[in-house]
Amino acid sequence: MPRSVDEFHEIKEDLQCLLGDLAVDIDHIGSTAVVGLAAKDIIDIQVSVKALDTHLLVAAFQKGGYIYRGDITHDNLIGYKDQDKEIQKLYFREPEGARQTHIHVREVGRVNQAYALLFRDFLRNNEAIAMAYEKIKRSLAKRFPNDIDAYYEIKDPYMDTLFCAANLLNVKNETRENLKNQDVNMDIKTDWLEIKRLFRCSFKSSFHYAIATVKDDGSPHITPIGSLTLTEAGKGYYFEKFTSQLPKSARTHERVCILAVNGSMWYWLKSLLKGEFGTRPAVRLYGTLGDLRDATESEKARFQRRVSKTRFTRGYKLLWKNMSKVREIEFDKAEQVKIGAMTKLFFN
Repeated sequence: MPRSVDEFHEIKEDLQCLLGDLAVDIDHIGSTAVVGLAAKDIIDIQVSVKALDTHLLVAAFQKGGYIYRGDITHDNLIGYKDQDKEIQKLYFREPEGARQTHIHVREVGRVNQAYALLFRDFLRNNEAIAMAYEKIKRSLAKRFPNDIDAYYEIKDPYMDTLFCAANLLNVKNETRENLKNQDVNMDIKTDWLEIKRLFRCSFKSSFHYAIATVKDDGSPHITPIGSLTLTEAGKGYYFEKFTSQLPKSARTHERVCILAVNGSMWYWLKSLLKGEFGTRPAVRLYGTLGDLRDATESEKARFQRRVSKTRFTRGYKLLWKNMSKVREIEFDKAEQVKIGAMTKLFFN
């Protein structure tokens, strides 16, 4: 997988936690989203929203350090005037010192929002056209190395022509989720990034997850764990320091269920006022406890970064300063939690 794709998913996770239900979709667009296509070392991202609420969106992005470019307010499409609603957008750049990123915020259903996705998918599905597009970009860059206006004056109409072709052929947008057709189960492999995002949001709001196990007498037991880390698809580990029941369960009843809930007061308040959750409020992971082993230096450092904001507290020294043993977990099932009509967006 190209490096830019991995980097996009990392940025997407951050944006999802930052924006919550303000973002309807977050998509990788532009040339770096088309495998094999020559591109500048810049990741273009489209955030699709229900409405371009400048005040609300700028405030949300700036909390994450993203830089708002108020001088860029629309796209340039043939047949549309600068003030047309169909081409309006907000534009942000990466936080200082972060990976170079261009973030375009557009309204769902507008021409410019569909343009970015259809154009990308058209190139993904038509290698010959993608190569022709690359050849034109290289030729223009060579002919106008110091005249960006001339470069775009020729490139933009060509892109508009491709968009028209893509629109006529009704190219499928491969990355948009059809949430209404999903059932309670999530796929461990294909939904893993979304599962990790839900777990990150849960930790940020409550600092722990709930791990359910079975005791020797058959009774259930719940253990709060704040050190769980999800790694590659279907795998994870947690630091085992204080808990007494989990080591016993690992020997006799090794199956576990872990619940992650977005406990943010503002998330719940907004959802209650709207009468629905814009993002999944909770997820369950089912798996099997594995071996207890020494934590690697990388694993220790990763956890310390997670709790770095608490280092000035007395509790940090008592709870998290010295963490040395981890127990692995292998997951085989994931469920999104259904909460009546409030989660109707995610179920049939």
